[in-house]
Amino acid sequence: MAFIISFFKGILIGVGNIAPGVSGGALAIILGLYEDLIHSVNTFFQDIKGNIRFLLPIGLGSAAGIVGFSNVLNYLFDRYPLGTTFTIAGLIVGLLPVFWHKANARGFKSYYLIPFAITLALSIYFFVVETGYTGSQPVEELDLMALLWCGFLIAGSIVIPGVSGSVLLILLGVYGVVLKAIATIDIPVLIPLALGLGIGVLFFSKLMGFL
Repeated sequence: MAFIISFFKGILIGVGNIAPGVSGGALAIILGLYEDLIHSVNTFFQDIKGNIRFLLPIGLGSAAGIVGFSNVLNYLFDRYPLGTTFTIAGLIVGLLPVFWHKANARGFKSYYLIPFAITLALSIYFFVVETGYTGSQPVEELDLMALLWCGFLIAGSIVIPGVSGSVLLILLGVYGVVLKAIATIDIPVLIPLALGLGIGVLFFSKLMGFL
C-alpha cells in the first residue's frame, strides 16, 4: 500500500514538473516528501537498499506523470494552440506575486545575483547563440549541450520549491521541443535530457542540503 501511495504522489510531482507555472518541489513539500527526498538523495550510498525502496515508487510515478501529462499538453498545443498559450500565460502571470514573495521571504542578498547571472549567461549561449534563436519562430531542435542544460534546469524545478522549470523553458523558447520529445518518447533527445536531469538533481539536492 505504501508503494502505491508513494507512486501516486510521484505522479502529482511529475505533473507539477511538466505543467507551466507549477513547481514539483513545492508539490513535494505539500505532499510531505520534500525533506525525505533531499535526505535520500544526499545519503543514497549510506543506505542504498532503504533509499531505493523510498525513491523507486516516487521516481516511477514522476516519470509516469511527466510522460502522461506531456501527451495531454502536446494534444492541447496541437488542437488549441492559442487558447493553451494564453491559459499558460495567465498561470505564469498569476503566480508572479507568489514567486516574488518566496524570493523575498528571507530578504534579498546581493550574492543571489551570481547564480542568476551564470544561469542566464549559459542559457543565452545554449539557446540563442548556438541555435540562432531570434524569437521570430520556435526552436525545432537542440544540440547535445542544450539538451543537457534543459535537463539541468528541469532538475531545479524538482528540487527547489517555487521554481518552475517549465516556465524557464518557455522563456527560452524550447518548451515545445522538450514537450514533444517526452510525449513521443524520442530516445536520442531523452537520453541527454535525462543525463542533465540526473546531474541537476544531485547538484541541487546537495545545494539545498547545504542551505
